Amino acid sequence: MKSHRLTPEQALLGKEWKEINRLAWALRKLTGEALELGIRLRVPEGMREEVRNIIKGLQKKHGVKE
Repeated sequence: MKSHRLTPEQALLGKEWKEINRLAWALRKLTGEALELGIRLRVPEGMREEVRNIIKGLQKKHGVKE
């Protein structure tokens, strides 16, 4: 959808999910304790669970081994 047609709430959610996906993609190659440390250092507390779930999906899709 065109960004100028979004409501303020939709635009805010879009920005939040864009940030979540950016962080997940940046941390996708980390595993184990390095992943947990990276999440704690780089991801705001409210987004950690979503980022963790997306990272697990990316790792499964792209074959990153733990």
